[in-house]
Amino acid sequence: MRVRIGLICILGSLALLPGGCDRDRLTTTNAIAPADHVELLPNNGPNPFLASVGSSTLNFGTMGQETSDRHIFQITNEGEGELKIRLANTSCGCTSVKFGEVEWNPKDEPTAPRTVVRVPVQGKLDIELTWDTQMKSGEFRTSATFETNDPRQPMPQFTVEGQIQPFIEVSDTLLQFVGTRNTEPTSAFFYLYSKILDDLEITEVVSSNPLVTTQVEPASQEMLEGLLAKRGYKCTATVQPGVPIGRFDAKLVVYTNHEKRKEVEIGISGSFTGDVMVSPDRLSFGHVAAGKSSALSTIVKVRSESDVNVSVKRVVPDFLVVELKQSGSAKNRYQLQVVIPADAPGGEFRGGVELTTDHPTASSVKIPIHGIIAVPAAGRPSVASP
Repeated sequence: MRVRIGLICILGSLALLPGGCDRDRLTTTNAIAPADHVELLPNNGPNPFLASVGSSTLNFGTMGQETSDRHIFQITNEGEGELKIRLANTSCGCTSVKFGEVEWNPKDEPTAPRTVVRVPVQGKLDIELTWDTQMKSGEFRTSATFETNDPRQPMPQFTVEGQIQPFIEVSDTLLQFVGTRNTEPTSAFFYLYSKILDDLEITEVVSSNPLVTTQVEPASQEMLEGLLAKRGYKCTATVQPGVPIGRFDAKLVVYTNHEKRKEVEIGISGSFTGDVMVSPDRLSFGHVAAGKSSALSTIVKVRSESDVNVSVKRVVPDFLVVELKQSGSAKNRYQLQVVIPADAPGGEFRGGVELTTDHPTASSVKIPIHGIIAVPAAGRPSVASP
């Protein structure tokens, strides 16, 4: 037989309203008062036999975020000798344990108590696990492991598992644009929805880049049914023409009316092409020995009937030596050479070269650069790119 006493939770319009919870002391039948520092094995007399009343694993089904619940597991001593049991650990700091006169919450005390509880022959002991879902989502599993003097079950474990339903979900946390031309707008969308809240609202969407605009509209009834959602929104992000050629990264922050999840971040990543082509479009030096120089090159081509001026606008990190020159006799074709000098500081760096042009649709071109300058263990620290 299993006994489960739950915390009833009601999700309101903006807040999580906890219901009542029976916190009366558990009854331990025929248990002797605990004693510290008792060796569990070997036994000098008859062995105990730990038997679980019901399953040692509870599947609670589905719970919401930031809710708690508890469950009582019961064991009996069906052997011929006294059963000694103490707590070894729990698998999660979100789980507290109570058995006999022992009560432990890892949030208050990081080390589990070594107190031993004794259960006589035919005695019973209730073991209570209380867990807090916090802001976890998806599969949830937590357990408490004990030590006993039962040679057949020296370390029994009691487990609680189930699914945590988040307040707010998104269909995609990263929107990717690959090989897209920067001369025309391009869009991607995601859905933000809730399977719990029927009053979810998006109050604002803020973009880290002014060239990324957003549009929000209610999700269709068909989409809500497909998502098993009570309420949701379709959010469309559009990258406007004029974005720099090369790698592109931005971020959207979606603000909602729910106090437990006021902000949701969506990443935007990709690469854009245009009338300026770079091959290769990024430079990776790999590992370069400290004290030695290394060079890489890339070709920059501009599609234009007229001459286009290309120049270096910015270099990160600034110890890189960069040279841009006309490549051969072809029109609007350049070679960009990047050199790590021998006196460059050691460590890993991530940066790039930004080119500027007078082409009407490609005023800026960014070329990412990465490398590691290998130094002895006592060398200088990594170089951080801005």
